[in-house]
Amino acid sequence: MVGLTAHVPFRWVGIFAGLLTLCFAAPLARWVQFALSSGLFSYVVLVPFISGYLAWLRRKELQGEEGGARWPSVIPAAVGLGFLVAGMFAVAEEVLTYLIISYCCLLWSGGIFFLGWRRMRVLAFPALFLIFMAPIPSRVVDMMEAGLQRGSAEVAYIFIKMSGIPISRWDMSFQLPGITLTVGPECSGIRSSLVLFLTSLVAGFLFLRKGWTRWVFALFVIPLGIVRNAFRILVLAYLTVRVDPAYIHSPIHHQGGPIFFVLSLIPFGIMLLLLRKIEK
Repeated sequence: MVGLTAHVPFRWVGIFAGLLTLCFAAPLARWVQFALSSGLFSYVVLVPFISGYLAWLRRKELQGEEGGARWPSVIPAAVGLGFLVAGMFAVAEEVLTYLIISYCCLLWSGGIFFLGWRRMRVLAFPALFLIFMAPIPSRVVDMMEAGLQRGSAEVAYIFIKMSGIPISRWDMSFQLPGITLTVGPECSGIRSSLVLFLTSLVAGFLFLRKGWTRWVFALFVIPLGIVRNAFRILVLAYLTVRVDPAYIHSPIHHQGGPIFFVLSLIPFGIMLLLLRKIEK
């Protein structure tokens, strides 16, 4: 790190980041409190640590890179100030999102100004990953949740029909022998899908080398999440109808999410290995 500091002014970047963090101390404190009390966005507090680690992994690549232009720092600075002003007029539940985006943009601006555009390009992914610090607005969450809910219901209906269980459907409700199952918003699996999506971005950055394979891997998480939820509904339907109706009130229904999340890591890992093989 001594040789690296001699070539790259990380000291100034650290000072700038520290001063900026002090300026945003109040919203960042609210951000931590929000994350710790949220079932959906608890992951956001890990984002800066992940970004920092990924930037540290690129330290050797910075040694032979020249700084480059500093004027592009004006662009994220202007965007950051724009979000800062917009946050003053945003609805209460979205103010924190605007402020965190502003904070990230101003960090990028400082990075470009002190390191130079070319060096900042080396750190592009770790820097851009910081945007996931910002909580997703509730309107967007509702749209994502509805999409995952609808997709899970469609695929679950196909799975249950293929299993041979008699089924009739009305929108999100399935009429099965002796019971009616409704695919509610809580069945969307949005939290585990978000975590898996962020994991796919980091894993793609670490283990894949081509842009298109990284995109394929990240987008693969969407159908994977839907199929995982549908499989969970199928298992619940099968156990309830074929084994014991009491399974509808069992832990598999109410606390079974982590089990199926772990199972989804199997096709997740297979896809990663397949894409690595294709790259070679």
